[in-house]
Amino acid sequence: MKTLTIFKTLGPIDLKNVRRDSLLLWLPLIPIIQALGIRSAVPIVASALQQHLGFDLTPYYPLIMGAFVLESPITTGVIVGFLLLDERDSHMLTALLVTPMPLSGYSPSPV
Repeated sequence: MKTLTIFKTLGPIDLKNVRRDSLLLWLPLIPIIQALGIRSAVPIVASALQQHLGFDLTPYYPLIMGAFVLESPITTGVIVGFLLLDERDSHMLTALLVTPMPLSGYSPSPV
Protein backbone atom coordinates (compact mmCIF):
# COMPACT_ATOMS: atom_id res chain seq x y z
CA MET A 1 0.00 0.00 0.00
CA LYS A 2 2.85 2.37 0.81
CA THR A 3 4.40 1.83 -2.64
CA LEU A 4 1.09 2.54 -4.36
CA THR A 5 0.73 5.78 -2.41
CA ILE A 6 4.24 6.82 -3.44
CA PHE A 7 3.47 6.16 -7.10
CA LYS A 8 0.18 8.06 -6.86
CA THR A 9 1.92 11.03 -5.27
CA LEU A 10 5.17 11.22 -7.21
CA GLY A 11 4.05 9.62 -10.50
CA PRO A 12 2.46 12.73 -12.00
CA ILE A 13 5.53 14.79 -11.10
CA ASP A 14 7.85 12.31 -12.80
CA LEU A 15 5.58 12.17 -15.86
CA LYS A 16 5.77 15.95 -16.11
CA ASN A 17 9.57 15.76 -15.92
CA VAL A 18 9.63 13.07 -18.62
CA ARG A 19 7.47 15.23 -20.91
CA ARG A 20 9.91 18.12 -20.54
CA ASP A 21 12.95 16.15 -21.71
CA SER A 22 12.83 15.01 -25.34
CA LEU A 23 15.29 12.15 -24.73
CA LEU A 24 13.20 10.72 -21.91
CA LEU A 25 10.09 11.16 -24.04
CA TRP A 26 11.47 8.90 -26.77
CA LEU A 27 13.12 6.26 -24.55
CA PRO A 28 9.91 4.24 -23.93
CA LEU A 29 9.49 3.86 -27.69
CA ILE A 30 12.93 2.28 -28.16
CA PRO A 31 11.81 -1.31 -27.33
CA ILE A 32 8.94 -1.01 -29.83
CA ILE A 33 11.25 0.30 -32.55
CA GLN A 34 13.77 -2.44 -31.76
CA ALA A 35 11.07 -5.11 -31.89
CA LEU A 36 10.02 -3.96 -35.34
CA GLY A 37 13.65 -3.82 -36.42
CA ILE A 38 14.43 -7.28 -35.08
CA ARG A 39 11.24 -8.68 -36.61
CA SER A 40 12.18 -7.42 -40.05
CA ALA A 41 16.00 -7.57 -39.97
CA VAL A 42 16.75 -10.94 -38.37
CA PRO A 43 15.16 -13.08 -41.13
CA ILE A 44 16.93 -11.02 -43.81
CA VAL A 45 20.29 -11.29 -42.03
CA ALA A 46 19.75 -15.00 -41.37
CA SER A 47 19.05 -15.77 -45.02
CA ALA A 48 22.01 -13.63 -46.17
CA LEU A 49 24.34 -15.42 -43.74
CA GLN A 50 23.03 -18.79 -44.89
CA GLN A 51 23.50 -17.96 -48.59
CA HIS A 52 26.88 -16.23 -48.44
CA LEU A 53 28.66 -17.90 -45.54
CA GLY A 54 26.70 -21.09 -44.95
CA PHE A 55 26.07 -20.01 -41.35
CA ASP A 56 22.75 -20.94 -39.78
CA LEU A 57 21.52 -18.23 -37.43
CA THR A 58 18.39 -20.15 -36.40
CA PRO A 59 19.91 -21.76 -33.26
CA TYR A 60 20.77 -18.27 -32.02
CA TYR A 61 17.20 -16.91 -32.21
CA PRO A 62 16.58 -17.54 -28.47
CA LEU A 63 19.77 -15.63 -27.64
CA ILE A 64 18.71 -12.72 -29.85
CA MET A 65 15.27 -12.69 -28.23
CA GLY A 66 16.82 -12.88 -24.77
CA ALA A 67 18.87 -9.78 -25.51
CA PHE A 68 15.73 -8.04 -26.72
CA VAL A 69 13.75 -9.04 -23.61
CA LEU A 70 16.39 -7.34 -21.46
CA GLU A 71 15.91 -4.04 -23.29
CA SER A 72 12.67 -3.05 -21.54
CA PRO A 73 14.06 -3.23 -17.98
CA ILE A 74 17.26 -1.53 -19.12
CA THR A 75 15.24 1.28 -20.69
CA THR A 76 13.22 1.66 -17.49
CA GLY A 77 16.43 1.86 -15.48
CA VAL A 78 17.84 4.49 -17.82
CA ILE A 79 14.70 6.61 -17.45
CA VAL A 80 14.79 6.35 -13.64
CA GLY A 81 18.51 7.10 -13.62
CA PHE A 82 18.09 10.19 -15.78
CA LEU A 83 15.21 11.38 -13.60
CA LEU A 84 17.34 10.95 -10.47
CA LEU A 85 20.20 12.87 -12.09
CA ASP A 86 17.83 15.62 -13.14
CA GLU A 87 16.38 15.83 -9.62
CA ARG A 88 19.88 15.89 -8.17
CA ASP A 89 20.93 18.70 -10.50
CA SER A 90 17.87 20.76 -9.57
CA HIS A 91 18.45 20.03 -5.85
CA MET A 92 15.05 18.33 -5.61
CA LEU A 93 16.50 15.56 -3.43
CA THR A 94 17.70 18.17 -0.94
CA ALA A 95 14.19 19.61 -0.82
CA LEU A 96 12.75 16.13 -0.19
CA LEU A 97 14.98 15.74 2.88
CA VAL A 98 12.93 18.34 4.78
CA THR A 99 9.64 16.47 4.30
CA PRO A 100 8.24 14.23 7.06
CA MET A 101 8.87 11.06 5.04
CA PRO A 102 12.49 9.82 5.03
CA LEU A 103 14.30 9.87 1.68
CA SER A 104 14.28 6.06 1.55
CA GLY A 105 10.48 6.17 1.66
CA TYR A 106 10.29 7.81 -1.77
CA SER A 107 11.75 4.77 -3.49
CA PRO A 108 10.14 1.31 -3.36
CA SER A 109 13.62 -0.22 -3.53
CA PRO A 110 16.98 0.99 -2.22
CA VAL A 111 18.72 3.47 -4.53
